[in-house]
Amino acid sequence: MKVKKINLFIIIFALITNIMGGHLQNKLKKLNNIECFSYIADEISKGSLNNQGYLNEFNSLRLVIDSKNSDKLPDNFRKSSDSIGILQNKDLNLKGLDTLNESGSAQFSENGMYLLKKSIDDKFNIYIVDLREESHGFINGIAVSWKNAENKANKGLTKEQVIFDENEKLNSISIGNPITIYNNNEHLIIPEKVQNEKQLVESSNMSYIRIPVTDNERPTDDKVDYFVDFIKNLKPNSWLHFHCKRGLGRTTTFMVIYDIVKNSKNVSLEDIMKRQILLGGQNLIVEENNKFNYKNYSQERWNFLKNFYNYSRENNDNFKTSWSSWIKSKEYEKTA
Repeated sequence: MKVKKINLFIIIFALITNIMGGHLQNKLKKLNNIECFSYIADEISKGSLNNQGYLNEFNSLRLVIDSKNSDKLPDNFRKSSDSIGILQNKDLNLKGLDTLNESGSAQFSENGMYLLKKSIDDKFNIYIVDLREESHGFINGIAVSWKNAENKANKGLTKEQVIFDENEKLNSISIGNPITIYNNNEHLIIPEKVQNEKQLVESSNMSYIRIPVTDNERPTDDKVDYFVDFIKNLKPNSWLHFHCKRGLGRTTTFMVIYDIVKNSKNVSLEDIMKRQILLGGQNLIVEENNKFNYKNYSQERWNFLKNFYNYSRENNDNFKTSWSSWIKSKEYEKTA
């Protein structure tokens, strides 16, 4: 009888945590069997432990600070020209890195943007490539965004829908009326100036490009096509600065994509990835059958980069053949 009770508990525990996710699982792990049942029963009686209710809480948006408006460069800032440490690695192919003219970082504040611009040679026309799908902007120069538990609030929206949602949220902020920031323990913020990123960037005489990508995931094919079309017509004096929220996954992905487009004929994918890691990017390499994949998104992203590298290597028409048409042809060949 005792065994049956334990098995029943395990089944209930597995079902509930599968529906509700790791947030509830972490709570229940700290309790014994009786305490777990008591907690679950109490939550059910309150009506708070149901799939829809939990998901509503899980997906609820909170306005958060991404970067305070301090006089410092944004987190994880790096430039392709900062290759002093990399040059010591004699086994690494560095061809094309010194002329790649790219940089990356986490989300910058207004002051952080000015410092970022100063760190790049003024002979370049700078393009800020905003990879964030989530709605974000600036209040008094402070970088803020609307975030849910997985930072995927705008997943599935088109670029136009993302921008519309973002502007709606920013326009709802009233100048002079105190506003609560979820992760700001110091004080309320009284908005004096509210801007979207395009307004801020262009006010500093830089160009702004928006390519919304879901956090922790690979870019969709249409976004890849858009980016390739954009970069194939860039002038030699162009500099691309990529950023997402933390300057890691999405930023590294696009810094690698750009490196691939420019250098895949002469540099292996492994060396492109290694030099991006040494610059300060995230290691996106995922070994086959790696169990530590973020819901398989990491594996999908790495598989995409391997395929994109092959696409770039095969390209001989200045990328007139789009990525999406190329990958579809490869998928057709597999099924033919």
